[in-house]
Amino acid sequence: MDKIVTTIQACNSEAELKQLKQQLHKEETAISKSSQLDDALGALDPHANSLGYLTLLAVKASAVKLEPNLFITQAQSALLYCNPEHVRISPAKLCVVARRFSELCLETHQALRAVKPLRSALHVLLSSCPAGTDGDQLTPLHADFVQACVAAKAYHAARPLVAGSQPMLRSVASPAEFGTVPRDLLVYSFFAGTVCTALKLWPQAIAYYKLAVTAPAMAVSAIQVEAYKRLVLVYALEHGRPPPALPKYVSPSVQRAIKHPTLAQPYVDLAGQCGLPSSGPLAATPTAAGTASSPASSSAPSWSAPPGIAPPNAPVLSFAQLMDKHRDMFVRD
Repeated sequence: MDKIVTTIQACNSEAELKQLKQQLHKEETAISKSSQLDDALGALDPHANSLGYLTLLAVKASAVKLEPNLFITQAQSALLYCNPEHVRISPAKLCVVARRFSELCLETHQALRAVKPLRSALHVLLSSCPAGTDGDQLTPLHADFVQACVAAKAYHAARPLVAGSQPMLRSVASPAEFGTVPRDLLVYSFFAGTVCTALKLWPQAIAYYKLAVTAPAMAVSAIQVEAYKRLVLVYALEHGRPPPALPKYVSPSVQRAIKHPTLAQPYVDLAGQCGLPSSGPLAATPTAAGTASSPASSSAPSWSAPPGIAPPNAPVLSFAQLMDKHRDMFVRD
């Protein structure tokens, strides 16, 4: 390991860094078996030797036995102080380290600790995207960052990313260079929608949930089912009715899953009750003027009851009231 550390410390130019990348790739097996890996990391500077530091950490991240707090501390330094010029040579190494860092922070209930380092690393990573993309490519770090923000309830930390001047991503970063996988799109879309929901940014939340639901899929993902449930709820809060039918290009497996009677269909049925007259504890009560008083908003859609179905002055329920009335269903899920 001493020889590897010396080689890493001697590399400065772009040509030397590219050669170092190839050399370390060949040595990864030997590095993974070394008992001096932590000593080597301690001898390197996270900024001046970013490429080597991140490569060693990426090798360590794949270890079966890992001391969580030590790795979190090492990775935190790498994410906060990594050199953009080094990251540009091998952005996938940064993504591997960030993913393991995020996972361990969530597993050890330190989600808030992950937010700042992941945000800093994402900023560096976006500068490594190809010229002309304006940082609008999805990377694995997008998914890790918004998930950590949701777990830490730090929704405002994610707002500039998910609801800024250019929130929607236009493409997916190269899997070969960044290690992006299809699940990253689902995770990012779902948690970005969750952030917008928490901030009551209904149109953006709807757009993100729809992006998750309509993503290409050979088999349905549990994330897509959950995203559709939230799409139904948020759409009803915004528009007072269930969302339109999904586009025909949506995967048949997803279409079947959302119509399953025990999965998403109860949410669709609930949203379909928007504008219907209430019964039970929210029923109308006469006023001095002889009209019905209703907790529903005056802007709620009107409803004309067929004979024998409900009193003509029955109050109309808003979707928020319906959600409160059926609270048990949401607690169960």
